[in-house]
Amino acid sequence: RNTLVASYPFVSGVKTGHTLQAGYVLIGAGRNRAGGSVISVVMGEPSEPARDADTLALLRWGLSRFERVRVLDRRRAVARAAIEYRDEKAELVPARSAAVTVRDGERVRRRVRAPDQLEGPLPAGARVGSVTVLVDGERARRVALVTAAEIPEAGTLRVLFSELGLVLTLLLSAAVLLGAVLVAMRLRVRLRLVKR
Repeated sequence: RNTLVASYPFVSGVKTGHTLQAGYVLIGAGRNRAGGSVISVVMGEPSEPARDADTLALLRWGLSRFERVRVLDRRRAVARAAIEYRDEKAELVPARSAAVTVRDGERVRRRVRAPDQLEGPLPAGARVGSVTVLVDGERARRVALVTAAEIPEAGTLRVLFSELGLVLTLLLSAAVLLGAVLVAMRLRVRLRLVKR
């Protein structure tokens, strides 16, 4: 009987045994709060207490090699995209926070797939890409990338200014203003002729 399961909450099993040739044997398993899982095997032990002590030492050592790492925070931008027709950038955040369990020496990286530019209008929380978390090159998590805030639509004047440039926009505005003045002057002349 594996009494370690009842005595230590992190121990989850597995099997005890004894033969004259193998001595006292225990296949142990444990899991820590970081999400790490390990299995140990001890054989040839002279007694049950020795078997249990060596199993605990192995499980604790193995579990100490794991840690929980927060890899994504939904409040922190992982990318930025230019907003079309504006001199601003939109912050792109993960749709949810994420953590992974890693062993000592494992390398954690993020691969972000996001557009370089966004066109409004877009609501806050609009999905625009994804971020993949890799542990030693293997995909561990994939989370949608969303807009952190609303992205407004560009107005007509802003689009004209962006497309035509400052000089042409000013010329076009002056032409419209001149046209309005000419129309007003013609109306005034006609009104004078009608009064005579």
